[in-house]
Amino acid sequence: MKTGSLKSQTYRDFIFEEFKKRKTKNSSYSMRAFARDLDLNASRLSEIMNGKVGLSDLKGAEMAGRFGLSGKDREYFLDLIRAEHSRSSIAKKEARERVRMYLLDERTLTDSEVHAVVDWRNLALLELLAVPEIETSASSFAKRLGLPVSEVEEVVAQLVASKMLDTTGERWQALEGDFTTSADVSSHAIQNFHHQMLKRADRAIQNDAVEEREFSSVIFAMSAEQMKYAKDRLREFRRALVRDLEAIPGKEKVFSLSMQLFELKGDAE
Repeated sequence: MKTGSLKSQTYRDFIFEEFKKRKTKNSSYSMRAFARDLDLNASRLSEIMNGKVGLSDLKGAEMAGRFGLSGKDREYFLDLIRAEHSRSSIAKKEARERVRMYLLDERTLTDSEVHAVVDWRNLALLELLAVPEIETSASSFAKRLGLPVSEVEEVVAQLVASKMLDTTGERWQALEGDFTTSADVSSHAIQNFHHQMLKRADRAIQNDAVEEREFSSVIFAMSAEQMKYAKDRLREFRRALVRDLEAIPGKEKVFSLSMQLFELKGDAE
């Protein structure tokens, strides 16, 4: 059900993608036939697709079954419906948050995007846009990030060329939402990014007051088969923490959260 690099943005996208998939298999397959297969009349389906009427949880669950959706895809489809049509404002807000976190998992950078933005300076600059009072200029960002103005100007030019930053307005705007590099895929660019972050961590240990940083380590034993479980739990924790902190107003600075989990061993094998 992917549309490009992003999952469907509305439940209507899901429905339309399903129709296209069926029509690809049978060129004579019509929207009327599709409505019949969904146990809807054609006019009702048209109203749903045009946003004139919505879907209930019950009808959405039935439709998800007819589409063969299961697991996370099924819940995502239902949350898209709840985010638009839930009668409870709280339930609607919670569904929207689950949709946002789902997209955070699914939004992955292309290879060209990785090489364009997997650099701590680029990501830090984009994140500084969330600080309400900051002046969006190369000199202001250079002061916040501890970089030469000329270096920040190069970063800005790269982000603009990559269509990830718009500097045409009075206040700069990020053009991309949350994203993540693809999980468990080796990449020189991604490896280089992690090296950058380790160097920044070493700088923080040397220069930042202990009240302004948090470094901790624990050594323990586990089986190799538990690695996937451990990685999944760490990713869940990271997403939950960032979600909670993003909801708190009063942003002032940009921080980096890095978590490390690997087999402890020396160079000689």
